[in-house]
Amino acid sequence: MKNFINYFILLVVIVSQWSCSGARLTLKAKNLEYPVSMTKGTLNKNLDLTTESKGFKVIDDFSFSVSRVTTAWSLLSFGFFSFGETEDISNKINEIVKAKGGDGVIELKVNKNPTTTLVNFVSGTVSGLFGTLGGILWATGKKDTEKSQGQALVLASVLMPGYMLVHVEGKVIKFIK
Repeated sequence: MKNFINYFILLVVIVSQWSCSGARLTLKAKNLEYPVSMTKGTLNKNLDLTTESKGFKVIDDFSFSVSRVTTAWSLLSFGFFSFGETEDISNKINEIVKAKGGDGVIELKVNKNPTTTLVNFVSGTVSGLFGTLGGILWATGKKDTEKSQGQALVLASVLMPGYMLVHVEGKVIKFIK
């Protein structure tokens, strides 16, 4: 029975490392007060398709960034629970359009910063290494000190951060009457 428990601990630690190789961030825009489009056209108040050549003019470009630092604790849910990895960008977009005197947004783009891929690769590799070695030491250690060292490595792997930086950009438009 003791071997089963030890190997079960090892299996749980190794499987949990699969989810720790990076951060995740979900952007939502549920409370928009203005039409927002990811294309060069949008719908006006009459639900007619408009473009820059017939229906609106571009006032200004905008951009902002959203970032998150997460640890394995936020990833252990495997997507069943939310631990703050969701960001609603509605208020930010509404504020920008209102401040610029616009009527909507076109060409909305969301891009992940490429630097986060390298940061998460290094963090995930170290986290996976600590977790796997710690799990093996914890499950197969003969002395209490070995088991304690294994537990410390597993804890360190769970606390290893993942980082996500997302850039949001677009163009504020004004409908021509």
